[in-house]
Amino acid sequence: MEATGSNNYDIMSLLNFIRKASKLNVNLFFGIAFFLLLSTNLILSYLFSFGTSNSNVNYIEHFGKVITLLVVVLWAPVFETILYQVLIIHLTKAFVSKIRYSFFISIFISSMAFGLSHPYSLPYIFAASIAGLIFATTYYISLYRKQSAFLLVFLLHALNNFLGLLIFLHK
Repeated sequence: MEATGSNNYDIMSLLNFIRKASKLNVNLFFGIAFFLLLSTNLILSYLFSFGTSNSNVNYIEHFGKVITLLVVVLWAPVFETILYQVLIIHLTKAFVSKIRYSFFISIFISSMAFGLSHPYSLPYIFAASIAGLIFATTYYISLYRKQSAFLLVFLLHALNNFLGLLIFLHK
């Protein structure tokens, strides 16, 4: 009996957090999401060596830096935001009517699908799942705010990929 009460309290705390986050200025909200994404990437890259994939090097050599930049910074964030945030979250919300359940289920499915779609290594899947968690949560909260959820997540994702590509090209 106590566990159920405790779980309801945890869920309500999270929903209260979402309501408070939904009242933040959009620039501050974006900044917090980007800070979480950047700090998570830094911590995980410090803990794990993601290495350099030969397929990534071959791709850049074959298509060139401009095409790689367009694909990594524009096309991939558009496609992945549509697939992993828009479709998954809206489908989950359509099938799960209670907001407290649809939030958890859609965020979980979205972040796991996003992570598993980046199978370069186990640490990379883990890091991508964390990024997917941040993207999905940002999308869900932005929907709640009635703001352009797609645009916010796309910009967050594109900026993350741009910085990652710069670091990769600098090595």
